[in-house]
Amino acid sequence: MWISECEMCSGSGACDPCQGYGVLSDSYPNAGDGPDCDACDGTGTCPNCAGTGDEIHDNSTTNVNGCAVSDEAGWKASA
Repeated sequence: MWISECEMCSGSGACDPCQGYGVLSDSYPNAGDGPDCDACDGTGTCPNCAGTGDEIHDNSTTNVNGCAVSDEAGWKASA
């Protein structure tokens, strides 16, 4: 198992598409009509790393953040 910086948010923990605001850009400045971000469901948190900024890897899975995964050695990781 090894940990690396989250590729989606570059380690910030914020959702890249909405820059951590939870909403996308307004139709014009200060319009207030920006839709909720689909990538993070409006939370502003990176959906890939759940806001930790880290990706956890093992030999069989690229990203196990937010999931319970066990390998033959019996380790278990969960967020």
